[in-house]
Amino acid sequence: EYRDQGLGTRLINHFEKKAKENGATKIIVEELYDWNVGFFLKNGFKVAGVLSDLPKGHSLFTTSNYF
Repeated sequence: EYRDQGLGTRLINHFEKKAKENGATKIIVEELYDWNVGFFLKNGFKVAGVLSDLPKGHSLFTTSNYF
């Protein structure tokens, strides 16, 4: 019921702001699944790795975003 309301994007923006304030230049997100990796790609993240050794039809992604 909370999808498509911008909450996830607001969280990402908040974490990026806090990371920058603490001197970070990159955020890494692990354990993204095929059903939610598109959200992170849409928000500027790039796929850094893919684990496809999961049940048929599923993949696990690691994404990162430099700022």
